[in-house]
Amino acid sequence: MLLRRLLRPVFATWFVAQGVDVVRRPASHADDVRRAVTRFGHLLPEGAVRDAVQGRSATELQTLARVHGGAMAAAGGLLALGRAPRTSAVVLALLTAPIVVADLPDKAADRAEPTRARARRERMVTALSMTAGALLVAVDREGRPSLAWRVEHARATKELLASQKRATAGAKATGTVARAAGAATAAQAATSVRAARKNARTTARAAVAEAKGSAKAARRATKVAAAQAKASTKAARAAAEVAAKQAKAQAAVQAKAARAAAKKAGRTSDRRATKAAAKAAKAARHQATHAADEVREAVAA
Repeated sequence: MLLRRLLRPVFATWFVAQGVDVVRRPASHADDVRRAVTRFGHLLPEGAVRDAVQGRSATELQTLARVHGGAMAAAGGLLALGRAPRTSAVVLALLTAPIVVADLPDKAADRAEPTRARARRERMVTALSMTAGALLVAVDREGRPSLAWRVEHARATKELLASQKRATAGAKATGTVARAAGAATAAQAATSVRAARKNARTTARAAVAEAKGSAKAARRATKVAAAQAKASTKAARAAAEVAAKQAKAQAAVQAKAARAAAKKAGRTSDRRATKAAAKAAKAARHQATHAADEVREAVAA
């Protein structure tokens, strides 16, 4: 990059100097233009074009030479400054080409003026080499890709963007289908959930109703069992009271018999018989009391 910046002004020096020389001294260059027009004028198409070129005065040819020199100096200056170097080089190559044509060898003129012919030949070689150099500068892209590569790259980039766009559109379509399928699945799941909830509520209500019926039947059975237990308890109490009365009556009878036996024994003055009768009476009372207690405990249980 630094080498380009250094060599471009050096390379452009010849073009600037040649253009300034033509602007300052256009007379000699106008003679070269007239000689080139006279030499190659027959190659131009007949008619207004040939007449317009060959019929120019000396002043017009000098003005044309000055314009040509000014354009060459301006293009060389732009190249030296690095402003649009490739375009400036192409312009310089185009402006130098007429100099090469004008200084082509002419056998008749060369034999008449050999010194001037040598100068023209040297100027032609210099102009030809500078034209080649300008073309080399024009094709120097400074490491940047060429126009063909950029066109191909732009085309490939466009195709890539188009394929990405198609892929994005396909992904969007797939996403839309997936969202629709997901929405359908979600709706079906919501319907299933609602049906399951409804079935659960129905089952729960049936279970609650069945539990209520069972509880009601249990309460009824409990009431019946309680009534039966109450009746059984009442009957048992009645039977216990009867048994107790009977035991008391029996004990009283036994006691009375024992007292009678004791009394009789007292009459006969038999102490042993009296003691035995008293013990028997006591045992009878104890047995009667024990029987009454057992009946009460059974009733309580």
